[in-house]
Amino acid sequence: MKHGTDFCFDRHVGGNIERKGRFMKKRARGFQLRGMFWHVLMLAVLFALVPYTYAQALTINVVDPDGNPVTGYRWTVEEDVTFFVDPNLPPDPEPLAINFHKSYMPLVFSGDSTNVSLLRRLPATKRYFVSVLPYTGYQIAGAPVATGQNSVTIVVNPLPVPTAQISVFVFEDNAPINNAQDLPQERGLPGFKVVLYDAGGRYGISGGQSMLDAFGNPVGTTYNPDGSVAVMGDGNIYTDENGYAIIKNLFPAKYGVICVPPAGQEWMQTTTIEGTPTIDAWVKSNEPQTLVEFGIPSTHVFMGFIQPQIDDAFFTGTSTVSGQVVNFHMGRPPNVADANVGGNFINVRVGLNVIGGPFIYAQLADPATGEFSIPNVPPGLYQLVIWDEYLDIIINFQTVEVPVDGTPVDLGQIAANDWFGHMWFWVFNDANENGFWDDGELPMAEQNINLRFRDGTIYQAFPTDRSGFIPFDEVFPFFNWLIAEVDFARLKATGATIVVDAGGATNPLDPWSFGGILNPQLQPDNADMPFRTETGEVLLE
Repeated sequence: MKHGTDFCFDRHVGGNIERKGRFMKKRARGFQLRGMFWHVLMLAVLFALVPYTYAQALTINVVDPDGNPVTGYRWTVEEDVTFFVDPNLPPDPEPLAINFHKSYMPLVFSGDSTNVSLLRRLPATKRYFVSVLPYTGYQIAGAPVATGQNSVTIVVNPLPVPTAQISVFVFEDNAPINNAQDLPQERGLPGFKVVLYDAGGRYGISGGQSMLDAFGNPVGTTYNPDGSVAVMGDGNIYTDENGYAIIKNLFPAKYGVICVPPAGQEWMQTTTIEGTPTIDAWVKSNEPQTLVEFGIPSTHVFMGFIQPQIDDAFFTGTSTVSGQVVNFHMGRPPNVADANVGGNFINVRVGLNVIGGPFIYAQLADPATGEFSIPNVPPGLYQLVIWDEYLDIIINFQTVEVPVDGTPVDLGQIAANDWFGHMWFWVFNDANENGFWDDGELPMAEQNINLRFRDGTIYQAFPTDRSGFIPFDEVFPFFNWLIAEVDFARLKATGATIVVDAGGATNPLDPWSFGGILNPQLQPDNADMPFRTETGEVLLE
Protein backbone atom coordinates (compact mmCIF):
# COMPACT_ATOMS: atom_id res chain seq x y z
CA MET A 1 0.00 0.00 0.00
CA LYS A 2 1.00 3.52 -0.52
CA HIS A 3 1.77 5.79 2.44
CA GLY A 4 -1.33 7.24 3.93
CA THR A 5 -3.67 4.38 3.21
CA ASP A 6 -3.68 3.20 6.84
CA PHE A 7 -7.14 4.72 7.21
CA CYS A 8 -8.62 3.01 4.15
CA PHE A 9 -11.99 1.46 4.83
CA ASP A 10 -11.93 -1.14 2.06
CA ARG A 11 -13.91 -4.11 3.39
CA HIS A 12 -11.62 -6.73 1.77
CA VAL A 13 -8.58 -5.76 3.80
CA GLY A 14 -10.52 -4.23 6.61
CA GLY A 15 -9.42 -6.63 9.35
CA ASN A 16 -5.71 -5.97 9.23
CA ILE A 17 -6.13 -2.31 8.44
CA GLU A 18 -8.56 -1.71 11.38
CA ARG A 19 -6.17 -3.41 13.84
CA LYS A 20 -3.33 -1.24 12.62
CA GLY A 21 -5.53 1.86 12.88
CA ARG A 22 -6.40 1.06 16.54
CA PHE A 23 -2.70 0.61 17.30
CA MET A 24 -1.87 4.00 15.83
CA LYS A 25 -4.70 5.63 17.80
CA LYS A 26 -3.45 4.11 21.07
CA ARG A 27 0.03 5.34 20.29
CA ALA A 28 -1.26 8.87 19.67
CA ARG A 29 -3.31 8.70 22.88
CA GLY A 30 -0.17 7.81 24.80
CA PHE A 31 1.59 10.87 23.42
CA GLN A 32 -1.40 13.04 24.50
CA LEU A 33 -1.40 11.69 28.06
CA ARG A 34 2.34 12.23 28.42
CA GLY A 35 1.90 15.78 27.10
CA MET A 36 -0.91 16.48 29.56
CA PHE A 37 1.21 15.14 32.43
CA TRP A 38 4.08 17.51 31.64
CA HIS A 39 1.61 20.40 31.14
CA VAL A 40 0.02 19.86 34.56
CA LEU A 41 3.45 19.47 36.15
CA MET A 42 4.61 22.77 34.66
CA LEU A 43 1.45 24.55 35.87
CA ALA A 44 2.00 23.18 39.37
CA VAL A 45 5.55 24.53 39.36
CA LEU A 46 4.33 27.92 38.15
CA PHE A 47 1.67 28.11 40.89
CA ALA A 48 4.35 27.25 43.42
CA LEU A 49 6.47 30.14 42.20
CA VAL A 50 3.62 32.71 42.01
CA PRO A 51 2.81 34.53 45.32
CA TYR A 52 -0.21 32.94 47.05
CA THR A 53 -3.11 35.43 46.84
CA TYR A 54 -6.04 33.31 48.02
CA ALA A 55 -7.33 33.22 51.57
CA GLN A 56 -7.45 30.14 53.70
CA ALA A 57 -10.87 28.50 53.64
CA LEU A 58 -13.42 30.83 55.18
CA THR A 59 -15.32 28.89 57.81
CA ILE A 60 -18.95 29.90 58.45
CA ASN A 61 -20.18 29.11 61.95
CA VAL A 62 -23.96 29.49 62.16
CA VAL A 63 -25.32 29.40 65.70
CA ASP A 64 -28.47 30.33 67.59
CA PRO A 65 -28.42 33.01 70.36
CA ASP A 66 -27.32 30.34 72.88
CA GLY A 67 -24.35 29.30 70.73
CA ASN A 68 -25.84 26.02 69.53
CA PRO A 69 -24.91 25.07 65.93
CA VAL A 70 -27.57 25.54 63.25
CA THR A 71 -27.36 23.18 60.28
CA GLY A 72 -29.06 23.37 56.92
CA TYR A 73 -28.83 26.83 55.40
CA ARG A 74 -28.10 28.76 52.23
CA TRP A 75 -25.26 31.26 52.11
CA THR A 76 -24.23 34.17 49.91
CA VAL A 77 -20.93 36.04 49.80
CA GLU A 78 -20.87 39.58 48.41
CA GLU A 79 -17.89 41.84 48.03
CA ASP A 80 -18.08 44.72 50.51
CA VAL A 81 -17.29 47.87 48.52
CA THR A 82 -18.65 50.37 51.02
CA PHE A 83 -16.39 53.27 51.95
CA PHE A 84 -13.87 51.86 54.40
CA VAL A 85 -11.83 53.89 56.85
CA ASP A 86 -8.73 52.23 58.29
CA PRO A 87 -7.74 54.13 61.46
CA ASN A 88 -4.19 52.82 61.08
CA LEU A 89 -3.69 54.50 57.70
CA PRO A 90 -3.53 58.19 56.72
CA PRO A 91 -6.88 59.75 55.83
CA ASP A 92 -8.09 59.27 52.29
CA PRO A 93 -7.44 62.51 50.35
CA GLU A 94 -10.73 62.04 48.52
CA PRO A 95 -13.56 63.03 50.88
CA LEU A 96 -16.89 61.25 51.05
CA ALA A 97 -18.46 63.92 48.86
CA ILE A 98 -16.67 62.51 45.80
CA ASN A 99 -15.72 59.00 46.97
CA PHE A 100 -18.92 57.59 48.38
CA HIS A 101 -19.71 53.89 48.54
CA LYS A 102 -21.19 52.01 45.62
CA SER A 103 -24.90 51.18 45.38
CA TYR A 104 -24.19 47.62 44.25
CA MET A 105 -22.30 44.92 46.14
CA PRO A 106 -20.95 42.34 43.61
CA LEU A 107 -21.99 38.75 44.20
CA VAL A 108 -18.91 36.52 44.63
CA PHE A 109 -20.19 33.04 45.49
CA SER A 110 -23.33 31.37 46.79
CA GLY A 111 -24.15 27.88 47.96
CA ASP A 112 -25.55 25.89 50.86
CA SER A 113 -24.26 24.19 53.98
CA THR A 114 -23.35 21.07 51.98
CA ASN A 115 -21.17 23.01 49.56
CA VAL A 116 -18.63 25.34 51.14
CA SER A 117 -15.68 24.47 48.89
CA LEU A 118 -16.11 27.73 46.99
CA LEU A 119 -15.16 29.60 50.14
CA ARG A 120 -11.58 28.39 49.62
CA ARG A 121 -11.32 30.63 46.57
CA LEU A 122 -11.94 34.04 48.17
CA PRO A 123 -9.11 36.47 47.40
CA ALA A 124 -7.50 37.57 50.65
CA THR A 125 -7.17 41.19 49.55
CA LYS A 126 -10.88 42.10 49.72
CA ARG A 127 -13.64 42.58 52.25
CA TYR A 128 -16.88 40.62 52.16
CA PHE A 129 -20.33 40.31 53.65
CA VAL A 130 -21.77 36.86 54.29
CA SER A 131 -25.52 36.25 54.51
CA VAL A 132 -27.11 33.01 55.68
CA LEU A 133 -30.72 31.87 55.56
CA PRO A 134 -31.53 28.65 57.46
CA TYR A 135 -34.00 26.37 55.75
CA THR A 136 -36.41 26.29 58.69
CA GLY A 137 -36.88 27.80 62.12
CA TYR A 138 -34.62 30.86 61.93
CA GLN A 139 -34.35 34.37 60.48
CA ILE A 140 -31.88 35.51 57.89
CA ALA A 141 -28.66 36.96 59.32
CA GLY A 142 -25.22 38.02 58.22
CA ALA A 143 -21.83 39.38 59.22
CA PRO A 144 -18.93 41.31 57.67
CA VAL A 145 -15.63 39.61 56.84
CA ALA A 146 -12.44 41.65 57.13
CA THR A 147 -9.52 41.32 54.75
CA GLY A 148 -7.78 37.98 55.36
CA GLN A 149 -10.30 36.84 57.99
CA ASN A 150 -10.52 33.03 58.08
CA SER A 151 -13.74 32.43 60.01
CA VAL A 152 -16.97 34.20 60.85
CA THR A 153 -19.72 33.42 63.34
CA ILE A 154 -23.26 34.37 62.42
CA VAL A 155 -26.02 34.36 65.00
CA VAL A 156 -29.52 33.62 63.69
CA ASN A 157 -32.62 34.35 65.75
CA PRO A 158 -35.29 31.65 66.01
CA LEU A 159 -38.78 32.02 64.63
CA PRO A 160 -41.28 33.34 65.49
CA VAL A 161 -39.53 36.71 65.63
CA PRO A 162 -39.77 38.43 69.03
CA THR A 163 -41.75 41.64 68.75
CA ALA A 164 -40.54 45.21 69.25
CA GLN A 165 -41.93 48.24 71.04
CA ILE A 166 -41.69 52.03 70.83
CA SER A 167 -41.87 54.38 73.81
CA VAL A 168 -42.98 57.99 73.32
CA PHE A 169 -42.89 61.07 75.56
CA VAL A 170 -44.76 64.26 74.66
CA PHE A 171 -43.92 67.30 76.79
CA GLU A 172 -44.51 71.03 77.03
CA ASP A 173 -41.28 72.63 75.81
CA ASN A 174 -41.68 75.83 77.81
CA ALA A 175 -38.81 76.06 80.28
CA PRO A 176 -37.25 77.17 77.98
CA ILE A 177 -38.17 76.60 74.31
CA ASN A 178 -35.13 74.64 73.15
CA ASN A 179 -36.10 71.46 71.26
CA ALA A 180 -35.23 69.33 74.31
CA GLN A 181 -36.92 67.86 77.36
CA ASP A 182 -35.93 69.75 80.52
CA LEU A 183 -37.13 67.62 83.40
CA PRO A 184 -38.60 67.99 85.93
CA GLN A 185 -39.67 71.55 85.17
CA GLU A 186 -41.44 70.62 81.91
CA ARG A 187 -44.61 68.55 82.22
CA GLY A 188 -45.85 65.70 80.07
CA LEU A 189 -48.85 66.34 77.84
CA PRO A 190 -51.79 63.89 77.94
CA GLY A 191 -54.20 63.00 75.17
CA PHE A 192 -51.84 63.32 72.18
CA LYS A 193 -52.50 60.73 69.50
CA VAL A 194 -49.45 58.72 68.45
CA VAL A 195 -49.49 57.73 64.77
CA LEU A 196 -47.03 55.22 63.27
CA TYR A 197 -45.90 55.13 59.66
CA ASP A 198 -44.12 52.24 58.03
CA ALA A 199 -40.96 53.82 56.65
CA GLY A 200 -40.09 50.69 54.69
CA GLY A 201 -36.57 50.82 56.09
CA ARG A 202 -35.70 53.87 54.00
CA TYR A 203 -36.33 57.52 53.32
CA GLY A 204 -39.02 58.50 50.87
CA ILE A 205 -42.24 56.79 49.87
CA SER A 206 -43.23 54.36 52.59
CA GLY A 207 -45.84 51.73 53.25
CA GLY A 208 -48.33 54.13 54.81
CA GLN A 209 -49.79 54.19 58.31
CA SER A 210 -49.17 51.14 60.50
CA MET A 211 -52.52 50.27 62.04
CA LEU A 212 -51.97 46.57 62.79
CA ASP A 213 -49.52 44.89 65.13
CA ALA A 214 -47.30 41.89 64.36
CA PHE A 215 -50.22 39.50 64.93
CA GLY A 216 -52.62 41.23 62.55
CA ASN A 217 -54.72 42.90 65.24
CA PRO A 218 -55.24 46.67 65.68
CA VAL A 219 -52.37 48.51 67.32
CA GLY A 220 -53.00 48.71 71.06
CA THR A 221 -54.26 45.15 71.43
CA THR A 222 -53.08 43.43 74.63
CA TYR A 223 -52.47 39.69 74.98
CA ASN A 224 -52.60 37.00 77.62
CA PRO A 225 -49.47 34.95 78.44
CA ASP A 226 -50.71 32.15 76.17
CA GLY A 227 -50.94 34.56 73.23
CA SER A 228 -54.70 34.91 73.18
CA VAL A 229 -56.24 38.37 72.97
CA ALA A 230 -56.91 40.00 76.34
CA VAL A 231 -58.30 43.34 75.10
CA MET A 232 -58.72 44.11 71.42
CA GLY A 233 -57.30 47.50 70.49
CA ASP A 234 -58.93 50.05 68.20
CA GLY A 235 -55.76 51.14 66.37
CA ASN A 236 -55.41 54.35 68.41
CA ILE A 237 -52.62 55.12 70.89
CA TYR A 238 -52.75 58.17 73.17
CA THR A 239 -50.33 59.60 75.69
CA ASP A 240 -51.31 59.04 79.32
CA GLU A 241 -51.69 61.66 82.05
CA ASN A 242 -47.89 61.95 82.27
CA GLY A 243 -47.34 62.31 78.54
CA TYR A 244 -46.08 58.76 77.95
CA ALA A 245 -47.23 56.12 75.48
CA ILE A 246 -45.90 52.65 74.64
CA ILE A 247 -46.76 50.82 71.43
CA LYS A 248 -46.12 47.10 71.88
CA ASN A 249 -46.17 43.97 69.70
CA LEU A 250 -44.67 45.60 66.61
CA PHE A 251 -42.61 44.03 63.87
CA PRO A 252 -38.92 44.99 64.21
CA ALA A 253 -38.51 47.82 61.71
CA LYS A 254 -37.95 51.50 61.16
CA TYR A 255 -41.05 53.58 61.93
CA GLY A 256 -41.92 57.21 61.52
CA VAL A 257 -43.72 58.64 64.57
CA ILE A 258 -46.07 61.64 64.52
CA CYS A 259 -47.92 63.04 67.53
CA VAL A 260 -51.22 64.85 66.96
CA PRO A 261 -52.60 67.32 69.56
CA PRO A 262 -56.08 66.77 71.01
CA ALA A 263 -58.92 68.08 68.87
CA GLY A 264 -59.68 71.76 69.45
CA GLN A 265 -56.30 72.51 71.09
CA GLU A 266 -53.66 74.61 69.33
CA TRP A 267 -50.12 73.39 69.88
CA MET A 268 -46.92 74.16 67.98
CA GLN A 269 -44.35 71.36 67.71
CA THR A 270 -40.79 72.44 68.54
CA THR A 271 -38.88 69.16 68.44
CA THR A 272 -37.36 67.35 65.50
CA ILE A 273 -34.31 65.17 65.08
CA GLU A 274 -33.57 65.57 61.36
CA GLY A 275 -36.30 67.90 60.18
CA THR A 276 -40.08 67.48 59.63
CA PRO A 277 -42.66 66.70 62.35
CA THR A 278 -41.91 62.98 61.91
CA ILE A 279 -39.32 61.42 64.22
CA ASP A 280 -37.83 58.08 63.26
CA ALA A 281 -37.59 55.08 65.56
CA TRP A 282 -35.44 52.03 64.74
CA VAL A 283 -36.55 49.12 66.93
CA LYS A 284 -35.36 45.52 67.02
CA SER A 285 -36.68 42.29 68.45
CA ASN A 286 -36.95 42.41 72.25
CA GLU A 287 -36.37 46.16 72.10
CA PRO A 288 -36.19 47.68 75.62
CA GLN A 289 -38.48 50.54 76.60
CA THR A 290 -35.58 52.97 76.89
CA LEU A 291 -33.07 54.16 74.32
CA VAL A 292 -29.53 55.23 75.15
CA GLU A 293 -28.41 57.46 72.29
CA PHE A 294 -27.31 60.76 73.82
CA GLY A 295 -25.74 59.32 76.98
CA ILE A 296 -28.90 59.41 79.11
CA PRO A 297 -31.62 56.73 78.88
CA SER A 298 -34.69 58.14 77.22
CA THR A 299 -37.80 57.12 75.36
CA HIS A 300 -37.34 56.19 71.73
CA VAL A 301 -39.18 59.33 70.70
CA PHE A 302 -39.67 62.60 72.59
CA MET A 303 -41.61 65.54 71.19
CA GLY A 304 -41.97 69.04 72.56
CA PHE A 305 -44.96 71.30 71.95
CA ILE A 306 -45.93 74.78 73.11
CA GLN A 307 -49.10 76.80 72.78
CA PRO A 308 -49.01 80.23 71.11
CA GLN A 309 -48.64 82.68 73.95
CA ILE A 310 -47.89 86.28 74.86
CA ASP A 311 -47.36 86.86 78.57
CA ASP A 312 -49.14 90.24 78.77
CA ALA A 313 -48.21 90.68 82.41
CA PHE A 314 -44.54 90.56 81.46
CA PHE A 315 -44.56 92.90 78.47
CA THR A 316 -44.61 96.26 80.23
CA GLY A 317 -41.61 97.86 78.50
CA THR A 318 -41.33 100.26 75.59
CA SER A 319 -38.83 98.49 73.29
CA THR A 320 -39.70 96.53 70.17
CA VAL A 321 -37.62 93.57 68.99
CA SER A 322 -37.93 93.00 65.24
CA GLY A 323 -36.23 91.20 62.39
CA GLN A 324 -36.64 88.94 59.37
CA VAL A 325 -35.72 85.26 59.12
CA VAL A 326 -33.81 84.41 55.94
CA ASN A 327 -31.95 81.43 54.58
CA PHE A 328 -28.24 81.03 55.37
CA HIS A 329 -27.01 80.45 51.84
CA MET A 330 -23.77 78.50 52.02
CA GLY A 331 -21.04 78.56 49.43
CA ARG A 332 -20.07 75.44 47.53
CA PRO A 333 -17.00 73.56 48.77
CA PRO A 334 -14.19 74.39 48.89
CA ASN A 335 -15.46 77.99 49.11
CA VAL A 336 -17.31 77.34 52.36
CA ALA A 337 -16.57 80.86 53.58
CA ASP A 338 -18.41 82.28 50.58
CA ALA A 339 -21.77 82.45 52.35
CA ASN A 340 -24.51 85.01 52.34
CA VAL A 341 -28.16 85.39 53.10
CA GLY A 342 -30.61 83.94 50.61
CA GLY A 343 -34.37 84.21 50.27
CA ASN A 344 -36.70 84.60 53.21
CA PHE A 345 -38.22 81.66 55.04
CA ILE A 346 -41.98 81.21 55.17
CA ASN A 347 -44.25 79.97 57.99
CA VAL A 348 -41.66 80.97 60.60
CA ARG A 349 -42.35 80.74 64.32
CA VAL A 350 -40.63 83.00 66.82
CA GLY A 351 -40.21 82.52 70.56
CA LEU A 352 -38.62 84.56 73.31
CA ASN A 353 -37.07 83.01 76.43
CA VAL A 354 -35.97 84.80 79.56
CA ILE A 355 -32.30 83.91 80.01
CA GLY A 356 -32.23 81.16 82.59
CA GLY A 357 -36.01 81.03 82.77
CA PRO A 358 -39.20 80.10 80.91
CA PHE A 359 -40.48 81.39 77.60
CA ILE A 360 -42.69 84.47 77.53
CA TYR A 361 -43.58 84.70 73.86
CA ALA A 362 -44.34 82.28 71.01
CA GLN A 363 -46.08 83.44 67.84
CA LEU A 364 -46.13 82.96 64.09
CA ALA A 365 -44.12 85.51 62.09
CA ASP A 366 -45.45 86.95 58.84
CA PRO A 367 -46.21 83.73 56.91
CA ALA A 368 -45.00 85.11 53.57
CA THR A 369 -41.97 87.21 54.49
CA GLY A 370 -40.63 85.78 57.77
CA GLU A 371 -40.74 89.25 59.37
CA PHE A 372 -41.64 89.61 63.05
CA SER A 373 -42.08 92.33 65.65
CA ILE A 374 -42.34 91.82 69.42
CA PRO A 375 -43.60 95.01 71.14
CA ASN A 376 -43.38 96.26 74.73
CA VAL A 377 -40.28 94.23 75.69
CA PRO A 378 -38.80 95.33 79.06
CA PRO A 379 -35.05 95.90 79.42
CA GLY A 380 -33.04 92.74 79.95
CA LEU A 381 -31.28 89.79 78.38
CA TYR A 382 -33.32 87.35 76.29
CA GLN A 383 -32.95 84.40 73.99
CA LEU A 384 -34.68 84.57 70.61
CA VAL A 385 -35.75 81.17 69.27
CA ILE A 386 -36.56 80.56 65.60
CA TRP A 387 -38.13 77.48 64.01
CA ASP A 388 -40.96 76.92 61.53
CA GLU A 389 -44.31 75.20 61.10
CA TYR A 390 -42.93 72.32 59.04
CA LEU A 391 -39.72 72.01 61.09
CA ASP A 392 -37.53 72.54 58.03
CA ILE A 393 -35.36 75.13 59.82
CA ILE A 394 -32.68 73.91 62.19
CA ILE A 395 -33.82 75.55 65.41
CA ASN A 396 -31.96 78.85 65.83
CA PHE A 397 -30.99 80.65 69.03
CA GLN A 398 -29.80 84.24 69.34
CA THR A 399 -29.10 86.36 72.41
CA VAL A 400 -30.93 89.69 72.46
CA GLU A 401 -30.14 92.57 74.83
CA VAL A 402 -32.88 95.16 75.28
CA PRO A 403 -31.45 98.51 76.53
CA VAL A 404 -32.75 100.32 79.58
CA ASP A 405 -33.79 103.39 77.58
CA GLY A 406 -36.29 101.37 75.55
CA THR A 407 -34.55 101.87 72.20
CA PRO A 408 -35.99 99.55 69.53
CA VAL A 409 -33.86 96.52 68.73
CA ASP A 410 -33.80 95.81 65.00
CA LEU A 411 -32.02 92.51 64.41
CA GLY A 412 -32.24 92.89 60.64
CA GLN A 413 -31.94 89.72 58.62
CA ILE A 414 -31.37 86.67 60.76
CA ALA A 415 -29.80 83.83 58.78
CA ALA A 416 -31.06 80.36 59.72
CA ASN A 417 -29.91 77.00 58.39
CA ASP A 418 -32.14 74.66 56.45
CA TRP A 419 -32.41 70.95 57.20
CA PHE A 420 -32.92 70.03 53.56
CA GLY A 421 -32.14 70.71 49.94
CA HIS A 422 -34.71 72.02 47.48
CA MET A 423 -35.77 71.07 43.94
CA TRP A 424 -38.45 73.18 42.25
CA PHE A 425 -40.29 72.27 39.07
CA TRP A 426 -42.55 74.10 36.61
CA VAL A 427 -44.36 72.24 33.83
CA PHE A 428 -45.90 74.12 30.90
CA ASN A 429 -47.49 73.57 27.50
CA ASP A 430 -44.45 73.97 25.24
CA ALA A 431 -46.29 74.96 22.07
CA ASN A 432 -43.15 75.57 19.98
CA GLU A 433 -41.31 72.57 21.50
CA ASN A 434 -38.14 74.52 22.30
CA GLY A 435 -37.87 73.40 25.93
CA PHE A 436 -38.13 77.00 27.19
CA TRP A 437 -41.14 78.64 28.85
CA ASP A 438 -41.98 81.44 26.43
CA ASP A 439 -44.54 84.20 26.94
CA GLY A 440 -48.04 83.03 26.22
CA GLU A 441 -47.41 79.37 26.98
CA LEU A 442 -49.80 78.11 29.65
CA PRO A 443 -48.90 76.19 32.81
CA MET A 444 -49.83 72.55 33.10
CA ALA A 445 -51.56 71.31 36.25
CA GLU A 446 -51.73 67.78 37.63
CA GLN A 447 -48.50 66.72 35.90
CA ASN A 448 -46.64 64.19 38.03
CA ILE A 449 -43.00 64.75 38.97
CA ASN A 450 -40.88 61.97 40.47
CA LEU A 451 -37.62 62.05 42.37
CA ARG A 452 -35.85 58.70 42.10
CA PHE A 453 -32.94 57.07 43.84
CA ARG A 454 -29.97 55.83 41.84
CA ASP A 455 -31.50 52.35 41.60
CA GLY A 456 -34.65 53.80 40.00
CA THR A 457 -36.99 53.46 42.97
CA ILE A 458 -39.14 56.48 43.80
CA TYR A 459 -38.05 58.74 46.64
CA GLN A 460 -40.76 61.41 46.36
CA ALA A 461 -43.60 62.09 43.92
CA PHE A 462 -46.18 64.85 43.59
CA PRO A 463 -48.29 66.55 40.88
CA THR A 464 -48.01 70.19 39.86
CA ASP A 465 -50.55 72.77 41.03
CA ARG A 466 -52.69 75.04 38.84
CA SER A 467 -49.67 77.25 38.10
CA GLY A 468 -47.70 74.23 36.90
CA PHE A 469 -45.47 74.42 39.96
CA ILE A 470 -44.39 71.87 42.54
CA PRO A 471 -41.61 72.50 45.08
CA PHE A 472 -39.77 69.66 46.76
CA ASP A 473 -38.55 71.48 49.87
CA GLU A 474 -37.53 68.45 51.92
CA VAL A 475 -34.91 66.73 49.81
CA PHE A 476 -32.61 64.87 52.19
CA PRO A 477 -28.85 65.46 51.68
CA PHE A 478 -27.91 61.94 50.58
CA PHE A 479 -24.36 63.01 49.60
CA ASN A 480 -25.02 61.68 46.13
CA TRP A 481 -27.14 62.34 43.10
CA LEU A 482 -30.86 61.85 42.58
CA ILE A 483 -32.89 61.57 39.38
CA ALA A 484 -35.62 64.07 38.49
CA GLU A 485 -38.30 62.70 36.20
CA VAL A 486 -41.29 64.23 34.48
CA ASP A 487 -44.09 61.73 33.92
CA PHE A 488 -44.69 61.02 30.22
CA ALA A 489 -47.61 58.59 30.40
CA ARG A 490 -50.11 60.95 28.78
CA LEU A 491 -48.12 63.79 27.17
CA LYS A 492 -44.98 64.16 25.06
CA ALA A 493 -41.91 65.69 26.67
CA THR A 494 -40.33 68.44 24.54
CA GLY A 495 -37.32 69.56 26.58
CA ALA A 496 -36.20 71.09 29.85
CA THR A 497 -34.56 74.25 31.11
CA ILE A 498 -32.36 73.76 34.17
CA VAL A 499 -31.07 76.31 36.67
CA VAL A 500 -28.46 75.16 39.19
CA ASP A 501 -27.52 76.88 42.44
CA ALA A 502 -23.84 77.86 42.61
CA GLY A 503 -24.04 78.80 46.30
CA GLY A 504 -22.80 81.97 47.97
CA ALA A 505 -24.16 85.48 47.58
CA THR A 506 -27.47 85.95 45.79
CA ASN A 507 -28.99 88.85 43.86
CA PRO A 508 -32.73 89.20 44.47
CA LEU A 509 -33.03 91.44 41.39
CA ASP A 510 -31.81 88.64 39.11
CA PRO A 511 -34.93 86.88 37.78
CA TRP A 512 -32.97 83.61 37.60
CA SER A 513 -32.33 83.83 41.35
CA PHE A 514 -36.07 83.33 41.97
CA GLY A 515 -36.25 86.20 44.43
CA GLY A 516 -32.76 85.76 45.87
CA ILE A 517 -33.25 82.11 46.75
CA LEU A 518 -30.31 80.87 44.70
CA ASN A 519 -27.22 82.09 42.88
CA PRO A 520 -27.53 80.69 39.34
CA GLN A 521 -24.53 78.76 38.12
CA LEU A 522 -23.30 80.02 34.74
CA GLN A 523 -23.50 77.36 32.04
CA PRO A 524 -20.45 77.37 29.70
CA ASP A 525 -22.27 75.26 27.11
CA ASN A 526 -24.89 78.02 26.88
CA ALA A 527 -22.62 81.08 26.47
CA ASP A 528 -22.36 81.43 30.27
CA MET A 529 -26.06 82.08 30.60
CA PRO A 530 -27.60 81.33 34.05
CA PHE A 531 -29.55 78.36 32.66
CA ARG A 532 -29.22 75.42 30.29
CA THR A 533 -31.92 74.26 27.86
CA GLU A 534 -32.12 70.73 26.47
CA THR A 535 -34.56 69.84 23.73
CA GLY A 536 -36.15 66.60 22.69
CA GLU A 537 -37.79 63.98 24.87
CA VAL A 538 -35.96 64.97 28.03
CA LEU A 539 -37.45 62.71 30.70
CA LEU A 540 -34.69 62.27 33.28
CA GLU A 541 -32.09 64.61 34.78
